[in-house]
Amino acid sequence: MRKCVSLLLLAFLFILSCAEPGIIQGRSDKPLRIVTWNIEFLGGQAREVRRTDEQVLAIADRIKGFNAAVIALQEIADISVLKKIQKAMGSSWEIYHPITEKSLPDAIKESMTKWGANALLCDTAKVEILSAEMLLRLSEPTQAKYPGVDFRSPVSGVFCPVGRRGKIFRVISVHCHWQDSLVRKKEGVWLRTKVQELLGTKGESRDIILLGDFNGEPPDSPHMSLQQERRLSLLAKENGNVTCFRGINIDHIYVTVSLKPSLRKPSSYVIRPEYFGETHKQFEATYSDHFPVYVDVLY
Repeated sequence: MRKCVSLLLLAFLFILSCAEPGIIQGRSDKPLRIVTWNIEFLGGQAREVRRTDEQVLAIADRIKGFNAAVIALQEIADISVLKKIQKAMGSSWEIYHPITEKSLPDAIKESMTKWGANALLCDTAKVEILSAEMLLRLSEPTQAKYPGVDFRSPVSGVFCPVGRRGKIFRVISVHCHWQDSLVRKKEGVWLRTKVQELLGTKGESRDIILLGDFNGEPPDSPHMSLQQERRLSLLAKENGNVTCFRGINIDHIYVTVSLKPSLRKPSSYVIRPEYFGETHKQFEATYSDHFPVYVDVLY
């Protein structure tokens, strides 16, 4: 009997070891967890069925359960819905959404409310947000061929862990073009150039995390352009390469090589519906057609 119980216990521990680390086992108290998640037109008109208030609260509960320090979000169309999530998660959470920028043209704001924008959500109990901004994007060919595509401009935040002010890192949330590979290629060139510019700036942190919905599988665009910068490293996924319901691998995390020694593991992880006992259909009905992806930083 004792032998039988021991075998069952070993089998259970093996299953846990294969599951996505931290979400089930709760082992992310010390590392800073950085997550990217395309939440599929949060509050936007483009989603076929708009979410109920209960579903919005379920999203807040799910995000809080990630035990993350910073979440890079994509397709946030309605900042009021994001504020509901923020409120439900507690007073320590702060958001940055580019629609709050005073100089933003009305046409870009209109596009944001329909298709969504990049945004940042952070837990100030874990990190201090030093700055946040909307990064500029190529004006050509996007403005000529795809008017309004600038609403998906990357957003960036600079953070430091609470109580460890000497450790500063930058997070850049990205959402590349969903159709045209030529546009994605030029976006990749722009992002690579921007990272190079940041790394060459005096006083800038060398620790940069570039993450989001790249709408392309490696080595397709924009990855070819990005990987020409040797100081950027694409993190392989430890638990599979599918990040959305179309069965493709388009949500990614890049880090600068200076940050790699500080990672818990030199890989990223996909948070899958099955870890919560959900089918893909159930997950999409409330949450998204994309799965969250994360990396743990051991500052």
